[in-house]
Amino acid sequence: GVRVCRLLQKPGTFVVTWPRAYHAGFSHGVNCAESSNFATPDWLPWGRQSVEIFRTTRGARLPCFTHELLLTTLARKAATLSAHISSWVESELRSLVREEERLHAALR
Repeated sequence: GVRVCRLLQKPGTFVVTWPRAYHAGFSHGVNCAESSNFATPDWLPWGRQSVEIFRTTRGARLPCFTHELLLTTLARKAATLSAHISSWVESELRSLVREEERLHAALR
């Protein structure tokens, strides 16, 4: 029951993969490929959810970057962020602090 799609990426085109979507690539010969990860502010809750999945799934691979580092980097640049982005960052930082406090209390 898994829906499978395929595409042939042409030079100069982009492929966007949505949160929680599996993707893989295959090369049909000699090529030069590049990828870039980016996200809009409303992706931050998805990032937090993926961290939890990686943390609780046995044998899961490590994330390519830490969600916590992303949030703290954004927080340090808060003066340069729009109000829209700042609201997403604040919400996620509050969630991060609550989780850290919960984990800390569990150690006592």
